[in-house]
Amino acid sequence: MTGRENVECEAREAGWELKAIGVGDASDDLVRVFRAVPHRSAVLSFSKSGDLFYADGVGINVASITIGAKAAMDQVVAYLRHPA
Repeated sequence: MTGRENVECEAREAGWELKAIGVGDASDDLVRVFRAVPHRSAVLSFSKSGDLFYADGVGINVASITIGAKAAMDQVVAYLRHPA
């Protein structure tokens, strides 16, 4: 399972909705994750191979280039699982 598949699965299980909001350049895709109650949203950037580049939103701002891919994924998953 790619990082993107893992994040999308975690998001759905935690009640988030996902929406593709654009294809950046030839190397990345942008996905918006959001939920109504409590209201939260973030934008996630993934490589075409499914690796997380960054996540930015209320309560999260993480980039895999600065802290490493595993640490970034762990933070995104924790963010998605957090109830509020």
